[in-house]
Amino acid sequence: MKFTLALISLLAAATMAVPVTRKRGDTQPVMTNGSKEIVPFDSEGVVTV
Repeated sequence: MKFTLALISLLAAATMAVPVTRKRGDTQPVMTNGSKEIVPFDSEGVVTV
C-alpha cells in the first residue's frame, strides 16, 4: 500500500514538473473585418494617442 501511494505521488510530482509549452505556427497579428474575414495587419494604420 505504501509503495502504491509513493508511486502515485512520484508520478504526480513528475507530471507537474514537466513544463507546458505550446508552439504557435503563426506569430503575425491577425485582424478580421465585420464579415469575420481575415485581413492583413497594417501597423502604419494604427492610431496611437
